Amino acid sequence: MLSERRSNVVTGLSFLVLAVGVFFLSINMNTLSILSIGVSSSFFPVVASIIMFLISIVLLYLSRKQTGNEEVASTKEHDEGNVKSKQVNVGITFVLILLYLLFLPIIGFILATTLYLVVQSYLLATKEKRNLLMFSSLSLTASVVIYHVFRSGFDLMLPVGILG
Repeated sequence: MLSERRSNVVTGLSFLVLAVGVFFLSINMNTLSILSIGVSSSFFPVVASIIMFLISIVLLYLSRKQTGNEEVASTKEHDEGNVKSKQVNVGITFVLILLYLLFLPIIGFILATTLYLVVQSYLLATKEKRNLLMFSSLSLTASVVIYHVFRSGFDLMLPVGILG
């Protein structure tokens, strides 16, 4: 079983790597400046990655201050399986985010976001509440609405990909 300290270190390092990746991907992003003050489409991802980086540093610092003897409060086998399941879900989520970023320029915002949201919703839902039709329809609706808000409301182009 992982101690709480070790779990926080793994989480902090994972998000630190993710923040650095998002930062460099955002800097290399094709941008469209919408205001004369220089705010572009890469502004929010850069700010979000910097915030994620700082939070990761704080988590790593706080986990360093913890004693190594603090165990995850779990004595039953069911709880141990639940902890391992959650750890696997975190790993899968990390991979899903990276795949989303990889396929976003290729297949476009609507398809990439819809696929990501469907898979992520399915992963996070309990077995009793998994409804692929509902996840698909909500994900497609949200993706289309977000796309049109950015396209029409903010006059920003999101990747269109193969729908082009």
